[in-house]
Amino acid sequence: MDGNTFVHGVELATLRGMLQAENAKHEKFGHELMETDLFDFISITDNPGGHSRIAPEGLGRSLLEKGHNVNIHMTCKDRNRNALEMRAWQLASDGFDNILALTGDYPVSGYQGIARPVFDIDAVGLLNMYSAMNSGITIPSLEIGSQPTMLSQTNFYLSACVSPFKRYEGEYLPQYFKMEKKIQAGARYFILQLGYDSRKWAELLLYAKLRNHDAVHCDDLSSPQGHSKAFS
Repeated sequence: MDGNTFVHGVELATLRGMLQAENAKHEKFGHELMETDLFDFISITDNPGGHSRIAPEGLGRSLLEKGHNVNIHMTCKDRNRNALEMRAWQLASDGFDNILALTGDYPVSGYQGIARPVFDIDAVGLLNMYSAMNSGITIPSLEIGSQPTMLSQTNFYLSACVSPFKRYEGEYLPQYFKMEKKIQAGARYFILQLGYDSRKWAELLLYAKLRNHDAVHCDDLSSPQGHSKAFS
């Protein structure tokens, strides 16, 4: 598939509860969606809206096993950088290579109260970390006098979000500035927040063209692993 191909994706939100119980219908629905052959990938959320839900890989594992492209959302609100790295190693080991890096929504509920947010790093820091993991992280040896160890390289195809659907200059310019940082940190394509203002779509595409971001084009949702950079 080249940069002129229109790519279709669908987002699936997880629920609170077990895969075999509360999330069983969602998993079945995900399979039904992908088996229609209408979508190139399925994107699965990570505790959307600040609520506690089952991990996206829990819902996506059986989809991945059937050969579907699964995009795993990764947010920074619930985990510090060590936990985000730990989860990334597990995802890479399980074969999940498509990751959407998000700062995340502020927690609004939790077990017997509101959960304390973490936000040790944001989406830009997360992209930097996973890009470094793709290059191979060097860590100090535990043995005195030994050489540092280069860890195995991951193969993450990284994406990020941007929202041009803002009314005031002080709202949309920070989105563009942070988008630039995300591109520098390794984002290969973008998924837009929901919006219906076609003029804002046009502004974003014009900005990307003026900035000479290579292979930038407008897709239905985004580009799965192996495709060119896109705004969606």
